[in-house]
Amino acid sequence: MWGTIMSSSRTAEPALRLLLDVLSAWPVHSVYTSDGDNAGVFALAATVALWRVFNLAWRSPVVLEYFSYLFLRLLFQAYISMQDMPEEVETFWQGCQEQHGLTANPNSFALQTLKALLCQMRYEHVVLSMERKRAWDTLLCADTHHCAVRLLAREMRRVSIIWCCSMASCLFDLLSQGISDWELPALAFLVEVSPMASAAWSWIAWT
Repeated sequence: MWGTIMSSSRTAEPALRLLLDVLSAWPVHSVYTSDGDNAGVFALAATVALWRVFNLAWRSPVVLEYFSYLFLRLLFQAYISMQDMPEEVETFWQGCQEQHGLTANPNSFALQTLKALLCQMRYEHVVLSMERKRAWDTLLCADTHHCAVRLLAREMRRVSIIWCCSMASCLFDLLSQGISDWELPALAFLVEVSPMASAAWSWIAWT
């Protein structure tokens, strides 16, 4: 199904924007079903859908277009998933594990999805470098999460000035939404990418 959806820009972009909207809405804003029931499973369901998209044998151009947003939202989702999950989320995740043969818990699965995104973008060297530094495991600890985010930012800084500019802009948008729980990691990321982003913006303005 996801291969069919992502094969056409007419369906791929609306689908990807919807998944991003779901990740953006929970848990920063309360998300409810039409009958008023709390639906905290939405963000996790969106993560599972993205995992399937990123494991396609080919990359949709829309993924490239929204890479910065996808990267940061999944990183934030990994952090949020370290918190205690409501019973309905645990029940939903058990169903996902049975259906897709998953062994990870929700927060490590968010990182698996982030790794899949990086690999689909052909940034396998970033994944491997983080593994050598054992930084993926550090991302799964609330006390060290911001330190690992900074390491990841350094790796991304080596990849592209353009992505640094885009991610810095996305982070300013996220911080303006009052995501206080992720403020420290967001600032840690900005510390690493802002000098390069500022230099790029100055160069663009000068030219």
